[in-house]
Amino acid sequence: MIAAGIWTLTVYRISRKHQIAADKLAAQQKFLDTRLQIYIEAADCAATIAVSTDKEAVQKAAERFWILYWGRMAVVEDDRVEDAMVQFSKVLENPHRSDDLSGSALDLAHACRDSIGDSWEVEVATSGSRSSETVKAEIKN
Repeated sequence: MIAAGIWTLTVYRISRKHQIAADKLAAQQKFLDTRLQIYIEAADCAATIAVSTDKEAVQKAAERFWILYWGRMAVVEDDRVEDAMVQFSKVLENPHRSDDLSGSALDLAHACRDSIGDSWEVEVATSGSRSSETVKAEIKN
């Protein structure tokens, strides 16, 4: 009878550990899904601001960017995405900016991609990625 009780307790503990691990994974998955959606939205806002010729779309994207910047993004971003968001915001606020906006938008998108790859523990296609400086030089030529 004691052996059966120990067996039952052991099975319960193992089952409970698996349940806790599954619950933790589910919580992480929800966070990672949320992070992914916010990153995509921020990258889309930055891209719209940087390249759209539709003034209304740019205005809406800028408003949404700042809402994300001061809100949801601060909840989910890692350090490199935070740095890219800050850099984009500095360029956005600079009235004398030139083509730095598109490069900063690209840098933000790359930071988001790299963060997603790391947090999901998947390899992302970075070998073909070019820096914003390289892209700017190619566009000028």
